[in-house]
Amino acid sequence: MKNMKFNSIAIFPATILLLIACSKQPRQDEKLEMKYLELSENQLKSMAIPLGDLKSQSIKPVVYATGKVILLPNSEAIVSSNVSGKIENILVVEGEDVKKGQPLLVVSSMQLIELQQTYLAARNDADFMQLEYARQNELRKNNIGALSEFQTVASKYLTAKNSEESIGEKLKLLGIDLNQLKNKEMSNVVNRLNIVSPIEGAVFKLPAVKGMSIDPNTELVKLLNLTRLRADIDLYEKDIDLVREGQEVEIEFLNQSIPKVIGHIAQIIESIDPESHSVPVYVNFTPPKGKQVFPEMAIKVKITSDKGKARKNTVPMSALLQEGELYYIYYAVKKDSIYEFHKLKVTPVENDDVFTEIDFTEKIPANAKIIYENVYLIEAENKKRGGI
Repeated sequence: MKNMKFNSIAIFPATILLLIACSKQPRQDEKLEMKYLELSENQLKSMAIPLGDLKSQSIKPVVYATGKVILLPNSEAIVSSNVSGKIENILVVEGEDVKKGQPLLVVSSMQLIELQQTYLAARNDADFMQLEYARQNELRKNNIGALSEFQTVASKYLTAKNSEESIGEKLKLLGIDLNQLKNKEMSNVVNRLNIVSPIEGAVFKLPAVKGMSIDPNTELVKLLNLTRLRADIDLYEKDIDLVREGQEVEIEFLNQSIPKVIGHIAQIIESIDPESHSVPVYVNFTPPKGKQVFPEMAIKVKITSDKGKARKNTVPMSALLQEGELYYIYYAVKKDSIYEFHKLKVTPVENDDVFTEIDFTEKIPANAKIIYENVYLIEAENKKRGGI
């Protein structure tokens, strides 16, 4: 009995040691979690992983907006005739560039002839009444003529003169040179009228047809000046303090064949849409050479604010690793020729499309380097090796 008790006591410690040894050995199907990833300098070079310092700099917020292209005032014109008549000749074609004052059509007009006849008659009356007024004025000075007769003649003279000048202004508006009618005869009366372009631009529509009867309400030509454009965009109320008039903006067209252009904020309208809480903003720009930009084209606008915030910890946007709604970075600490890569959760705060300000969940070592690019390669390698 004594021997058996001794044997039991001897076996018990051995059993405990065996259990402890077994507990230290991981099961084959159990996955070990690594706290960090180790890579050599050669491995790092082969994976093309650039490292950089955590930067302290000011982030300039970026504002994005959408809108459309519109024409500047006086860049569109609908051409018509100021008198009734008939189209005798069409001098332009659709798409043709025209200068201001260039003839577009030729119109023959009986109304134009009648207006010149009326002008000549009014000028004859005015000239006659001027002579009579001068005669009555002379009689009045010599106390010969009656005051009432002088006043009557003076009134008729003023009426005739006003009628001549009024009809003359109408003829000037039609482009008729009144000097051609100096001889007071019908030999210089014009029966055809050139309809000229009121702006520089291009013929957008040409509904006029030769031989067509027209009146002042008939649309003959539509002109557009596509070199004088502006962008009409809407900024949200929260972004309006980040922009100012004169600020540079980048305009991108949904039509990818048109390159990006630089414009400047021309006007910020001091009103807010109660439904969208947006503020209308107008941006002036020049279309790229060799490309056609038309009104109503959709655009995207990028505005980099010049109101930078205080200097903060920043990393390149390419350094962020996104997993669902969470963001991480990898930082590396070098020990001899080995880099230890640690994954750290961060919170992006503000970005300017290149760098982003971040808040850390924990402090990183002072000598740590940040992975600037190809962070997903490190993540894949980390997962492959059983990292967290």
